[in-house]
Amino acid sequence: MFLYNCDTIIFVKYWEDYITIEDLKTEHIHIGGEEFILESSPDVWMPHQPTFALIDALNSPDRINNALRDMRVLEIGVGTGIISMYLLRKGADYVAMTDINPAALATTYRNIHKNGFTNGDYQFAIAEVDRFMGIQERFDTIISNPPVQPSIIGVHEFDKAAKYNENGNGRVVLDSMIEYGKAYLNDGGRLITSCSSRHGHIQTQMNLDLYWGMGNWQEILKVEYPITPDYHGPYMQYWIDQQLRDRDLRVFQKDIKGNRYTSDKYTPGEQWYFDYIVIEAIKRQ
Repeated sequence: MFLYNCDTIIFVKYWEDYITIEDLKTEHIHIGGEEFILESSPDVWMPHQPTFALIDALNSPDRINNALRDMRVLEIGVGTGIISMYLLRKGADYVAMTDINPAALATTYRNIHKNGFTNGDYQFAIAEVDRFMGIQERFDTIISNPPVQPSIIGVHEFDKAAKYNENGNGRVVLDSMIEYGKAYLNDGGRLITSCSSRHGHIQTQMNLDLYWGMGNWQEILKVEYPITPDYHGPYMQYWIDQQLRDRDLRVFQKDIKGNRYTSDKYTPGEQWYFDYIVIEAIKRQ
């Protein structure tokens, strides 16, 4: 188990317990004006388009100066560590990197070393944490790229990493960020979290209004992506059934004029889409 107190790693379980050297893949990632050497295992998602979009949303003068530089930052769901390493490169004073997946923590620990963050110039901690459980400090910024896949029996067998990306109805982590995030922020602090139409965006907007107040949050990025059959396919019918029940459009098709529509059944080979959104909410004094 990975443990931490406020400022230092105090115990790290040997990474060999969670990842196998022969399974590791190494890539050179260029993102947000930075370059990283990134290792990953089959139990950890490599960065993909939405990850890059979230970093693009962070890579603005306002957010670098007011949400990252010289700030204490908490990332929930660290994965390979790519976002937290970007935060450190952009001048974060301290980054707490958390995840429920021990393979992700082991991978992050390796990537932190590979990219030169252990030379004493950077302050960080790595912790095995489920959302906010056990966290007793406050931060200037909380960042998350939460999972969206719902728990469907047997589906995670198609990819080892998927079992850590499934949670209840797909909203468990996102709803925790929105409902409880304010309690772990200093006054004026920011929650920056991604979400997706696949979560049910009307419900997300209602929750933001309820827990943060209208006018205290905004969409800072919205991007449309095509469904990837191998990855999204097993969950498509679940999202379609959900949106037929609550009229909260999660996945959609488009006609020749670009108008969105949906049907009641997913057929492999059809082109479907979803929206990826980045939300910024501010804790007012």
